[in-house]
Amino acid sequence: MSRKPRLYAPELPPRSQATDGQLVTLAPAASAHLAQVLRARSGDEVALFDGQGSEYLARVETPDKRSCELRLGRLLRSGPPPKGRLHLLQAAIKSGLEGVIQQATELGATDITIFRAERSASASLRQDRAVRIATGATEQSGRLFLPTVTLVDSFSAAIERATGERLIALPDAPALGTASDCDSATIAIGPEGGFTRVEVEHALNASFHPFGLGPLTLRAATAAPAAFASWQQMHAWQGTTT
Repeated sequence: MSRKPRLYAPELPPRSQATDGQLVTLAPAASAHLAQVLRARSGDEVALFDGQGSEYLARVETPDKRSCELRLGRLLRSGPPPKGRLHLLQAAIKSGLEGVIQQATELGATDITIFRAERSASASLRQDRAVRIATGATEQSGRLFLPTVTLVDSFSAAIERATGERLIALPDAPALGTASDCDSATIAIGPEGGFTRVEVEHALNASFHPFGLGPLTLRAATAAPAAFASWQQMHAWQGTTT
């Protein structure tokens, strides 16, 4: 059996107010995706989730590219917010930044902060574009909760958002050691040219601990997924599987 299309629908009512058969009208962007990309027809079933822990079965009533109407069905899944936070501080990079956001979301990031490091190449990424990428990855991966995505102007501003265990990826640093008792982490990844000495000192003064990603030289766009996978495996972290 093929998997039903899955769409983020912030228009969904709160769970306490949702009723079987209730009519829901999607926003123009989601309507266009459903009608033109997925080519949905009247009677087709899709899954709608609100990004806040609830997912419903819904049946397409009017597949209009500007204003799709769907009839709400049964609750498919629900769950509480993840207990721990997994926060990525990612320096702006010239190539692959959108892929980093996508993969970090698929790997369970609850927060993604993109910052301009001193050695960041000139690259432009708008806030709305970054949010759309994370939303699409949330739809694809089956997560119930959307990550927060924020763009800031400096590493200093990004560090101020750090929570939990604080880690910074640096060349020649030792690999992650034994798992800590902390169920949350902030992982900082630098640009193509790496962090400057001043940035490293700033991070260390803010209680970040250096760690390495092995003997091979990874592309900047590969470092974040590798770091996330290492931390998750060590902590058996399942913070966003619901």
